[in-house]
Amino acid sequence: MRIKRKIKTEQQKEKSRVEKEKMWEFYNYLWKSIKGERKCWNCEKRIWGENLSLYHDHLLPKELYPQFKYEEENMFFCCGDCHQNKTNGHPGEKHRKAIELAKQKFLYAK
Repeated sequence: MRIKRKIKTEQQKEKSRVEKEKMWEFYNYLWKSIKGERKCWNCEKRIWGENLSLYHDHLLPKELYPQFKYEEENMFFCCGDCHQNKTNGHPGEKHRKAIELAKQKFLYAK
């Protein structure tokens, strides 16, 4: 059985395009703010090449907590392997600690 996708309106397409552009501006800002060598904050593997979205992990997922998607303190700079491990539910030690700090700051703060 084939699942039919809902067709986006032109207004929805434009909103999506604008949101993607805004997110890339944020990622580029974060990329440029890293001084010196770019290394994964979890495993410390050096990150080479160009800025990719997979290097920017939202500690609190942007789909669940859209109000925090542009918060610098909700971001974790990591290599593709560490990002994938976190996405699959197995974050490294430093990544796990950063997630807990983000929860304390954004979710449990009064």
